[in-house]
Amino acid sequence: MYLSVETAKGAYMPTLSLSAGLGTDHYTSSKMNYGTFSDQIHNNFSRYVGISLNIPIFTRFSTRNNLRTAKLNKENQQLQVENIRAASGQAGVLMNNYRLLDFYRGEESVM
Repeated sequence: MYLSVETAKGAYMPTLSLSAGLGTDHYTSSKMNYGTFSDQIHNNFSRYVGISLNIPIFTRFSTRNNLRTAKLNKENQQLQVENIRAASGQAGVLMNNYRLLDFYRGEESVM
């Protein structure tokens, strides 16, 4: 319950991402000799590292709406828990009433 609200609030925060990659390229041409396949792999080896910063300025109100939805879901879950507790309490009272009724019926038959 609590985690979904905090997750929705987190969408207001900037995010920083890091990416990296390795690659190679191989090509052939009928007119030129570029060496063996392993030479081309070695000579055309590439790597990269990237950093991305995302600052949410305007998200067409989706972050706000997601936060509101998460808060409503949290409230609904709390109400469901309260209803279950109330129903189980009422069931306990009802069971006690049935037990008392059975007890009194048993005593009436003895008299």
